[in-house]
Amino acid sequence: MMTIKIPPGYDLTPILKAHRNGARFELDAGTYFLDSAWAFDAEPDHCSLGPECQLVGAGSGRTSILIDGAATLHPDAYQIICLSAGGRNSACKDIEISGLSIACPPPPEAPFRPVGVIGMQIWSDRAVIDDVAIHGITGSRPTVADAPSSEGFGILLNRPKVQGWTGRSRVRDVVIECGQNQGRDEIYVTGFYPGYVNPEDSSEHENILVSNRTSYPASVAFGLNGGVSGHSWRCIGRWTRGIYCDVSGGARSFIHQSEFHVEGTAVELHTEKGKPSDWSDIFLSDSHIYFNPTDKFAAGLVLRTAESGHKISRVQLNRCTLVNYGKTGLPHWAGSAVGNVYDCGLHDCQFIGSWGGQSTNNPGFKVI
Repeated sequence: MMTIKIPPGYDLTPILKAHRNGARFELDAGTYFLDSAWAFDAEPDHCSLGPECQLVGAGSGRTSILIDGAATLHPDAYQIICLSAGGRNSACKDIEISGLSIACPPPPEAPFRPVGVIGMQIWSDRAVIDDVAIHGITGSRPTVADAPSSEGFGILLNRPKVQGWTGRSRVRDVVIECGQNQGRDEIYVTGFYPGYVNPEDSSEHENILVSNRTSYPASVAFGLNGGVSGHSWRCIGRWTRGIYCDVSGGARSFIHQSEFHVEGTAVELHTEKGKPSDWSDIFLSDSHIYFNPTDKFAAGLVLRTAESGHKISRVQLNRCTLVNYGKTGLPHWAGSAVGNVYDCGLHDCQFIGSWGGQSTNNPGFKVI
């Protein structure tokens, strides 16, 4: 592997463009500059960092990359990806990004439409993300039906679409922070989303903090699909949902010893209409969830199947503590389930504050 040492103050854009495969870029303490993914060629896939490349700084508190999102923004863009890596439409593995922080650009000003700002999107098996901070993600929910998504993400981790079934990625010691609102009632983002659907091997993600210190609620702290092993996940500030997903389904994901501060639901999973998207063996265990609903009810676990042929099996909260600070005057529920649900619910959990049982009478969902 070729190693390229880059001193502080450089624009990384031409350097990353010149070395697309199998290079290690070493950054010192200091500030660097990088154009957003729109500056990179459509082939390969507007990716800033090519397959089997490594971008390594001196530490997330010492090496900072400032993203220029406006200079190369496509006129039809609904999202800005600050740093993209791997291969969306090609085989890719062994991407590494570590020891650095990313300062997202502010969204474009009017009359340009609101956009989603994505800190990092990775298309790779066996990716490593370690000691990374991302500041300033934002997004805006579309106001017109069927409009392109302008959702923001902190880290979005996907499999490549060619030979992308392995998974086996590792993410640890990550901090993700929301940025400014774009004139809506919420910040439409998902903080951290490992989006492998049916990987051969599980991926490990530990010590992940997502923060929203603004005065507006952010939509989702964590997303997931299949093969996730999570430990020490935390969301602080204003979040509507702790863990949420309504696309593709998934199986064999285990999150434990984590902490969520939410205003709505702790865990909410839906199947996707028109697609095979069953859920099975999704567990949140030995965790604390603190609810502070403002004008809506709170719920621990919410499950929905979109079609009669879909199924949700063995999705559970086990040995969790649910603390409700809500003063809305509305009932707050341990959970609810609609559709084909089997062996799901909340088991051996402790409830502090005002709680009801389940708000639906589904025999496959139990609070015991």
